[in-house]
Amino acid sequence: MKSTSLVLPFFSAALLLVTQGVTAQQGNAPVATPTEQASPASADASRRSATLDRPDRQFLVEAAEGGLAEVELGRLAAQKAQSAEVRAFAQQMVNEHSAANAELKQIASAHGISLPTAVDSRHKREIDKLSKESGTDFDHKYVESQVKDHDQTVKKFEKYVAKAGNDDLKRFAEKTLPTLKDHQHKIHALAEQTGSKK
Repeated sequence: MKSTSLVLPFFSAALLLVTQGVTAQQGNAPVATPTEQASPASADASRRSATLDRPDRQFLVEAAEGGLAEVELGRLAAQKAQSAEVRAFAQQMVNEHSAANAELKQIASAHGISLPTAVDSRHKREIDKLSKESGTDFDHKYVESQVKDHDQTVKKFEKYVAKAGNDDLKRFAEKTLPTLKDHQHKIHALAEQTGSKK
């Protein structure tokens, strides 16, 4: 009976040590920190960026460049145009293209793409040339350029909507297209009103 009473406490002590050892190992086991775990947001951003193929990226950049140019041309015309109607149209271009530019920037950021923040060289030459005009000559030149620009832009947006490869950009184009067509209609009416060439 004495041998049995001695063995049981020894067995219990050994079992306790083994249990504590396992617990300690579990407590010391490396746990993935939030930075080590794959971020769902990062993975989603990478996936969405990969969906932008060359035509999507080209549309994105060209739309951004055109939008920046419309804002700068609008600011210039809002100051220099002689006709009140032309000045009003120019201010509308500043307001509505600025809003579209901000939305486009958010889409680009979501896809990990940086858009231009300044007017490109081609549009800058156009702005510099127009800035040298004054009076009714300025009005005519501005209206003529806007007719041409909006006719081209509407066609580009319509073409992209028909073949868009990215859902975000397609929704943007579909949402923006009616506004562009409104601009197109108004500038053609202004061309007739001011006697500017179409």
